[in-house]
Amino acid sequence: MIPLDTTTGTTSATKWLSGLLSIPLGILVPLRPLLIVLVAFIAIDFITGLVASWHRGEGFCSKKMWRTIYKCAFAFTGVVMMHLLDEVVLLPTRTSPLHLANYFTAFVCGTEFWSFLENGSELSQHPVFRIVRRLMNNKFKEATGADLDATIQKEQHQDHEDRNQ
Repeated sequence: MIPLDTTTGTTSATKWLSGLLSIPLGILVPLRPLLIVLVAFIAIDFITGLVASWHRGEGFCSKKMWRTIYKCAFAFTGVVMMHLLDEVVLLPTRTSPLHLANYFTAFVCGTEFWSFLENGSELSQHPVFRIVRRLMNNKFKEATGADLDATIQKEQHQDHEDRNQ
């Protein structure tokens, strides 16, 4: 029989379970701002993507919704893994953290922002979205040598082929 703590009205098993669950949640506390920003960027891209899809006459595709759920789960996992890599594995060898989770979050949010610009330019036909997109692509190409527009067009072509199968 599990003893009951008369001062709080809980069992020692409840306290033990609560303590055990607080360990993984405690790891997430410093990541809270990053995870909130991730959710915001993914949600905004998801909503504008649904509206753009409806605007193109494609309707709402449940496959895209599931992909967003997977994207969110993988982005959360990536942030946590980068944080653990930075704080647990690499920090003992350094004097200060590298903030890898911040860089990972910035990369994911940048990708979501890129998609938002595509959706915004398609929905509003306003040139500011195309100009900002072109500017971002040129800066990215200068910094990395990679062409985002070409990569995204290739990905969209693959998505279109997957939809038609």
